[in-house]
Amino acid sequence: MAALVWIGPRLVLVVGGAIVLLAPVAILPLLHAPGALVLLRTFTVLPGPLPGGMGIVLYPFVPWLGVMCLGFGYGHVFRLPASVRARTIALTGAGSLVIFAVLRGLNGYGDLSPWKTWPDATRDIESFLNVTKYPPSPDYVLVTLGISLLIFLVIERLPEMVSRPLTTFGRTPLFTYIAHFLVLHCLQIAVGLSLGYPLRIFQNYVATAVGVMFASGSLPEVVRLGWGFPLWGTYLVWLTVVALVYPLSRWFERVKQSRQDRWLRYL
Repeated sequence: MAALVWIGPRLVLVVGGAIVLLAPVAILPLLHAPGALVLLRTFTVLPGPLPGGMGIVLYPFVPWLGVMCLGFGYGHVFRLPASVRARTIALTGAGSLVIFAVLRGLNGYGDLSPWKTWPDATRDIESFLNVTKYPPSPDYVLVTLGISLLIFLVIERLPEMVSRPLTTFGRTPLFTYIAHFLVLHCLQIAVGLSLGYPLRIFQNYVATAVGVMFASGSLPEVVRLGWGFPLWGTYLVWLTVVALVYPLSRWFERVKQSRQDRWLRYL
């Protein structure tokens, strides 16, 4: 990405679109790759475990590089005059959703996980929208970015007291991403202990929270003991984590505004 920025945003946008749309072409020949090609596939196009239990790759760099290129290449649109910007974003968002609907309707190239018909319409819709994030399929990128762009048009008109936290998160993306994992794991441990679960169940989660090791082995035991909440609980946890992370992100936003260190631009 650091090299691609020099070719200009519009060309980067084209490169990003090509990577996203052509990624399945690279994945299919490597699905049953033998030997060393498995490692190449894992790091480049398809997530999976590393040899010898050394960890897992969730973000192979090629498809996510395509998403990054789309973001960088499209960034100039947000500097356009308000009326032109709104029209461009609306057309892009709506166009992305139309292309998604066509590709997903064809039920083939756009996603490695085909949708199925069910006896009731709700399951049909769920299956249709159940697109692949790891790695991000063309269908996933089209529907998520399409919806996000249309939501931006609404957010842009919200009162500042509502949009302020979203702006803060947008100015500290990587910091917020890392911080939310730390807060989420610590909250998980606190809730689990308060419900009477022994600390040993969460010992690997503690290590994960400080970035030492993966949470391997602990989740199945938690599941067997009945750990979990209904959907309303999931939304409550989400809101709680967002509320706890915001002061941290706001602090780091002020740090970035008061200092000119180049490395801060990456956080």
